[in-house]
Amino acid sequence: MATVTAAATLLDSKLKRSPGKLGVVVFGLSLAVGVVYAGSHLISDLQGVPTSSVYPFLVLGVALMIALGFEFVNGFHDTRTP
Repeated sequence: MATVTAAATLLDSKLKRSPGKLGVVVFGLSLAVGVVYAGSHLISDLQGVPTSSVYPFLVLGVALMIALGFEFVNGFHDTRTP
């Protein structure tokens, strides 16, 4: 029982600490590089596709908003304490 309590307090102390500046910089840079990489490849893939209507993009946007809304609500349900 003592090891479980010691592990819980060690985890709590690690979770209460804020991330270091180096960690934040590395995370921000990796996020920016990923967004630029994905965006550049998406643009290069879509250059040969003719766009005749905005309707497919509108439907895609609505579908994404529905999916993100579901994930948002589901996240609240998952974090509910019994």
